Amino acid sequence: MPSMMTMATRIDDRRCQSPSRPRSTRSIADGPAAAAGAGFAGIGLNLGGWKRLRREGWSSDRLGEVLDRHGQLLVEIEFLQAWAGPPESAVRAAEEEILAYELADEVGARHLQLGGPSVGSVAQIDDDVDRLAESFAGVCDRAAERGLLVSLEFLPEMTTIG
Repeated sequence: MPSMMTMATRIDDRRCQSPSRPRSTRSIADGPAAAAGAGFAGIGLNLGGWKRLRREGWSSDRLGEVLDRHGQLLVEIEFLQAWAGPPESAVRAAEEEILAYELADEVGARHLQLGGPSVGSVAQIDDDVDRLAESFAGVCDRAAERGLLVSLEFLPEMTTIG
């Protein structure tokens, strides 16, 4: 049997925001049913999608009920990116982390997915490498205190990996 991570599927806002397609009318809340129907055991949830669900009146209890109804786990919370922003993004980064930790604590996710800065030149990144490393280590330490795993996703437009 495949591991939980290889069985996870991502349900997020990005599929609804493609400029080449009209906005989907499907709710992110449809994801657990779709994942269960396809034989998956768990899903990933984008923080942007979670923020949207909360604006629509969802609570973590309601999300947990939907997951349970479809035999799904919340495996991953993604995509924290503010941690890698400039120093003036520290408040946004802290808010992003708090929201992710609350969701993980309340619904039971085990994994946070981070992305690095996707703008700036390699020279700018080289100048900030110590600050970025310290910031990444901080997220990892805080996540570990909650029993969460952290990964850094490579994206072609990221200038931090190469």
